[in-house]
Amino acid sequence: MRVIRGGRNLRPPRPLTAYQTGVEQSMAERKTNLTCWSLMAFLLVLMSGQAVWAMGTPAGTIIRNAAFATFNSVDGIAMPRTVSNEVTTIVRQVAGVDVTPERSRHEVGPGSAAIIPVQITNIGNGPDTYDVTKLGIPADWTHVPYKDINRNGLLDPVEATDGNILTETETLPADSIQYVVIAVTPPLLLR
Repeated sequence: MRVIRGGRNLRPPRPLTAYQTGVEQSMAERKTNLTCWSLMAFLLVLMSGQAVWAMGTPAGTIIRNAAFATFNSVDGIAMPRTVSNEVTTIVRQVAGVDVTPERSRHEVGPGSAAIIPVQITNIGNGPDTYDVTKLGIPADWTHVPYKDINRNGLLDPVEATDGNILTETETLPADSIQYVVIAVTPPLLLR
């Protein structure tokens, strides 16, 4: 960019490089900067992920803890180590579920079916099953949940069988996903 004033060409000042100022970064500063940038990039990738890995400490884990103290007497003599009683904690199961439809709006006419792909994720810390017959679909609408065997979000002919109809998920370990497709049919006369 050039600014012309009074017949002279004036340029905005350019920032000086480390070489021009006579200041050079030490190797330690470069490593620190690289480490900081790497950490920020890692955190950004970690926070931008879609999956929620919230398992934490698995249910049933036994945690044992004891404290000890060493000290000297007023005379400076080392006293024997003192150990507390051991405290035992057993982690209880915490239930958690995340139901994620691929999209929140589907258009369907009366009497025809919409196929809604759904992912049911166990975000608790132990194995659990979930009822898939009550997913917020109006009571007068027909809905049939099927296991999405190939996870493609479509109700394939091999999946649309009576033996593949779900009333609840299989037992899902913590942080695992059950893929489901739901055939939803509104009533012929909508109110």
